[in-house]
Amino acid sequence: MIRFEIDTRALVYTLELLLVAGVIAVSAQFAAREIVAWSVLPPPEDVALAPLADLPDENAFYLEPPTAAPVFLADDAMKKKRQALVWEKRDFLAVDIDRGTIARYAGGAVQAEYPLLSSAGGEGFLEAPQGLYTVQGKAERHFSQIGRRYFPWAIYLYGNYLIHADAAAKGGGIRVAASHARDLYAHAAEGMPVLVLRENSPSDITFTYARKNNLPHRVPEVTAAAALAADLETGEALFEKNKNDAYPTASLTKLMTAVVATEEIEPQRILTVTDDALRTYGDSGGLVRGETFRAADLLRGLILASSNDAAAVYQAALPDFLARLNDKAEALGMHKTFFDDASGLSGENVTSAENLLLLLRYMQEKHPSLLSLSREPAALQQSENKKKRHVWSNINWPRGDARYMGGKAGFTDDSLQTMAGIWNVRVSEYGGRKIAVALLGSRNRVRDVRALIGYLEQDFIYGFAFDADKDTSKPAAEQASIDHAMR
Repeated sequence: MIRFEIDTRALVYTLELLLVAGVIAVSAQFAAREIVAWSVLPPPEDVALAPLADLPDENAFYLEPPTAAPVFLADDAMKKKRQALVWEKRDFLAVDIDRGTIARYAGGAVQAEYPLLSSAGGEGFLEAPQGLYTVQGKAERHFSQIGRRYFPWAIYLYGNYLIHADAAAKGGGIRVAASHARDLYAHAAEGMPVLVLRENSPSDITFTYARKNNLPHRVPEVTAAAALAADLETGEALFEKNKNDAYPTASLTKLMTAVVATEEIEPQRILTVTDDALRTYGDSGGLVRGETFRAADLLRGLILASSNDAAAVYQAALPDFLARLNDKAEALGMHKTFFDDASGLSGENVTSAENLLLLLRYMQEKHPSLLSLSREPAALQQSENKKKRHVWSNINWPRGDARYMGGKAGFTDDSLQTMAGIWNVRVSEYGGRKIAVALLGSRNRVRDVRALIGYLEQDFIYGFAFDADKDTSKPAAEQASIDHAMR
């Protein structure tokens, strides 16, 4: 018989070694995933970001801006307006909140009158002030961003104000029975006047933001050293983190370069790509020696491809170009901003998140064409002297995101990732709000922006807080306990 002797101590030692090796392997795999997820190194700026699907949304209609804002009128003016519509034999709807009715007019005569189930009662931001509205559109089934439920036969008026069928006690909007809502829906046409009448409606209507509820909420954890999310039109800040601190700007500099080039250089002027320009670090624009471009055409390479060479061409076009960049920043109130070059390669180029908001607001007002250009997926451009044909791809934001309204991204070793852009964010039942987002020193700008958008859509509502007993001496935002999230 063959006998086997087992060294138990050696066996235990071997098993312990195998166990330790397994733990090390699992830990290494986990660490590798974390390194990839949290890496501070983004794709190079001359490499387009991979296409990503748009964020899902049940009602993409909100991306289209309202065709007309309501006109808020006093009682006498509203009565005269209804009489005028009758005399003109118009088709329109008249909602009388005090009487609790909604009337459908055709040719100036009442065709049907239905009782209201509710006009949102004391729901504040869902209660329509007195005024002249128009039908903006309609949907057989509207998914409410606020109520998280479907509203049948919805007719969109403005913001949170819509007519629909819903028997829920807190359905929101102007609610009628399903059969009545279906009739109104069938006869409602885009552009049709809708009168909302109610006595003692305030004449000074101011829209603002408020938290949807006062429950504890989680503020998003952005990786950026400085961040700001604010309403582009009003400037109202909804999220801020070190917004006044200056950090390296990177290629966000090119936004100001584009502004100054547009304002100070004749659009038809021919600019030449020189050896000095080509010595600038990077080749994202693919420019070659001796190429010529109209000043207006080279903007595509500057903004979409983030060409440092193109920025150098603009800088050489005017002997005092840098001085004009800094003068423009000072004129816009960007007192934390300084430019040492036109591309953003210099670590001396600095700005703050709040200063970037000022720049975006100025561009929206004075140069919306530059923002429109910055959201184009790509541009085909041939140099004026036919030296080369370029395809400049947009590297600023992932393709396919319909919310993106334009902006610029940047990266250097000193700045990490930076971003200044505008997104259409849904903070009401109908019609998005343009929200400016500025990030400096981010480790992942795409994730940071999407975290902020998700936070705003989940926690905030934009509208008018109607309350006849409210102390109108206080700002609406304060009355509604708006939470200005600060980091």
